Amino acid sequence: MPVVPSPAVTRACDVLALLSEEPEQPLRLAEIARRLDMPRATCQTVLLALCERGFAVRHDPGIEYTLGPACVRVGEAAARALPSVDIAADAMAGLAGATGFPAGVVVRAGDSIQIAHVIEGADPFGPGLVLGQTVPLVAPFGAVFAAYDVATRVEWLDRCEPPLDAGERARYGSALDAIQRRGWAVSVRPEARPDLTEMLSGPITQPPAERELAARALAHTEYLATEVVTGDAYRITQMTAPVFDANGAAVLGLIVLGPAYDLRAEEIDALGGRLSETARTVTRELGGVVPGTQSPDQSPNSPDPKTEEAA
Repeated sequence: MPVVPSPAVTRACDVLALLSEEPEQPLRLAEIARRLDMPRATCQTVLLALCERGFAVRHDPGIEYTLGPACVRVGEAAARALPSVDIAADAMAGLAGATGFPAGVVVRAGDSIQIAHVIEGADPFGPGLVLGQTVPLVAPFGAVFAAYDVATRVEWLDRCEPPLDAGERARYGSALDAIQRRGWAVSVRPEARPDLTEMLSGPITQPPAERELAARALAHTEYLATEVVTGDAYRITQMTAPVFDANGAAVLGLIVLGPAYDLRAEEIDALGGRLSETARTVTRELGGVVPGTQSPDQSPNSPDPKTEEAA
């Protein structure tokens, strides 16, 4: 029998993630329970445990909760344990400043991906990333972590529920192959179900069950684009480029959110080029290697120097 996560620990993580969205805004018990779709009594016991350990603080007389001082210690330790995130964040700051688009850094954590750093965009009313938000590593999410490894690719597709049909698996295969060729992934708002991307972007306001259903439905749309056709325009939701370690494994993703208007294919290609170049720079600084190349400086599409010399 496979080992499953502890429900109590999972609930505590959900509470901490919610409190971290707007840390300066205290939340009442009823609001926390409603937004997490958690029984009030269960939510109260979780909060009591978090308060006892210092990970949450109860404020009277309104009986509201915020993050506690113990989170500071954990956050500082996490930052020391992931110095690569700081390097990636510094590199992405320049790209975000030049485009005005929201950006960030995502990390792979086992069978999930998590937003580890957030850079706000120029539009205060536009879309944004939520620091600490975690989603399962399953199609269509985290494609850059699946594109370069055969085993991860199979698991990424097999985890979809309901299962993908043969045509959908073939389409995803083409999309992952395209990521390898160009060095970045692009997701577009599905014309048939724009509500799905709206539900999954920005602050978490829906219960987890509703968001899970939306994520499952999104897997059966053309959210992950296989190509952008010259002359066409697209409403992109996000673009991501992978950062690799010394073994050629994708360990970070550099992400840019799209604007609230369409971009021409030429603009998307230009942005993707800048994003992938930034990812290669971070890969080089971390001593990583792009799969199929001989050095971090060489992109997946770069010719082999020996071949050029022979020619």
